Amino acid sequence: MVTLIVIELISLIIFLKFADFNRFRELVPIIFTGIYLRFLEHYIVIDWLELWHIHGAKNSALWLPISADLTVWPIVAYFYIQYLPSKRVGVYTLLWSLLMFGYLQLLFKIDVVSIKKGWHPILSALFMIGYFTVLLQIWKWLRGPYTSEKTSRN
Repeated sequence: MVTLIVIELISLIIFLKFADFNRFRELVPIIFTGIYLRFLEHYIVIDWLELWHIHGAKNSALWLPISADLTVWPIVAYFYIQYLPSKRVGVYTLLWSLLMFGYLQLLFKIDVVSIKKGWHPILSALFMIGYFTVLLQIWKWLRGPYTSEKTSRN
């Protein structure tokens, strides 16, 4: 539990140090999308299918994933888009997926989360690739061409 709080604090410090706050307003939809995707994954994997188990007291088992979903994951989504290259986006996405797969493996290793029967680490990797792919597609959709024909304000 303490380790996760330390990770969250480190991610907040990194965010304050390296985030381009001039783009904050532009990236808010990505932040909310990142939070939503993580809440959705947790609902499916922890609550609905019960394939993961969060260790700790009842309150910490409830709030640990939520606190990470509100700190680590939106920051990761923000940096993913902030530093998005114009070329080799697939490799870039795989690198971010690998980084966050490692983060999840760390949580399994330090026993914050345990895997129940029916879950395999490859599913975590696929979820990470899916997470960043959805963020990328939302970003492309948000950045689509804007013309006066698309609005009602002519």
